[in-house]
Amino acid sequence: MTTTTPTLSFGKWLREARESAGYKQGRAADALGVSHAMISFWETGKRKPSVEQVRKMARIYDAEWLLALVRDQIEAEVTELRQKINDRERILSELPVATDRYRLAA
Repeated sequence: MTTTTPTLSFGKWLREARESAGYKQGRAADALGVSHAMISFWETGKRKPSVEQVRKMARIYDAEWLLALVRDQIEAEVTELRQKINDRERILSELPVATDRYRLAA
């Protein structure tokens, strides 16, 4: 029988790290130099912390595994951006080339 681990959102992983380290949102906010509301925004997925903020959380919460999560998140975003760039380059390559008669305005 195969068991699967439920997939948590990045925000829920942040909450798990904070709670495992014994921090309430207010104490975490003070330690990170942000507002209580910002901790809530990160944990509910309404905002994303910067890489530097995740590094601080990993250190404060003693949860180095957070860095692996942010790395995976960044790699996924880079892959998505590369795909968008490739799609746009393909579209641009299919457009007719501007001639002197139909030169595009700069």
